[in-house]
Amino acid sequence: MKPSLPQVLDSTMIVDFRSCYERFRNRYMLHLMGKDKSGDLIAGGAIAAAIEAVRIGVYQDGKDVPQSLIPAYKAFVKEWRDYTPPENSKSFKTFGNCWSAVEQYFTWKPPLTDELQPLRTRDNKPFVEFSFAVPLPILHPETGEPFIYVGRFDLLGSWMDRTVVSDEKTMSQMGSNWVSQWGLRNQFMGYCWGAQQYGYKCNDALIRGICLTKEIKLAEASANYPDWMLARWFNQLLQDVNRMVEYWRVDARDYNFGNACTEYGGCAYRDLCVSRKPEVWFQHYNRAKWNPIHRRLDPIEPLEVAVA
Repeated sequence: MKPSLPQVLDSTMIVDFRSCYERFRNRYMLHLMGKDKSGDLIAGGAIAAAIEAVRIGVYQDGKDVPQSLIPAYKAFVKEWRDYTPPENSKSFKTFGNCWSAVEQYFTWKPPLTDELQPLRTRDNKPFVEFSFAVPLPILHPETGEPFIYVGRFDLLGSWMDRTVVSDEKTMSQMGSNWVSQWGLRNQFMGYCWGAQQYGYKCNDALIRGICLTKEIKLAEASANYPDWMLARWFNQLLQDVNRMVEYWRVDARDYNFGNACTEYGGCAYRDLCVSRKPEVWFQHYNRAKWNPIHRRLDPIEPLEVAVA
């Protein structure tokens, strides 16, 4: 029995599909995940939860930053859970360093004097988090219902007299091209498109980088996506989803055999691709379903595979 296609899609999934269908199939159709916890996901999630809590405290509850850091710390600990970096890890994504990044962020950009200020809902709540879910004009081949494109970003706000989608990005290094790399970023074009579907005239993204090195580095970049570019982005999205459906119909196997196999330290599914019988390696993976709405991994039952 061939695996099912996901019906709810986000930027991460689409980019993985474009990069390598085999990786997409392993990750989002077979739901195979490495057994090591992702320090990147945990650090990024904990920092994002803390920043959101501070913004709610300041913009919604009228507290100052020191008061707001108390619930922020609780949110940070909840997201961090029991994660401990591997003993041989040289990463600076430690509990203490990540929490220090939160404190330094609000020294760098105090909420009340920040050039970026959240827009507000009709009941005056700040958009310190914005989620969208938009049906696409393509039906899922198994359910007969539309595919749904979703996204969630950190803040919908006003910046330099423009409505912007804003998101914090954590990283281990910040290269010389960090500021200029966002002009064709699928993630942020999708965020602007999503905000537009909800009635907001938004063609700009504001990206704030938190670089977790021995010394925390903070940086800001912006990108503009005119309507013609968002239309091009949307047409490409539909092409990709149609291709995804066709691959599913013929039960295709489509490998990258290129940069996707080695970038960012190497693909997590390399052992499957170099094996004549990939299913032999399934036991070395946990299974967890990517939840694109809540941006988390939900554990599921392991695969039962008969290997001849």
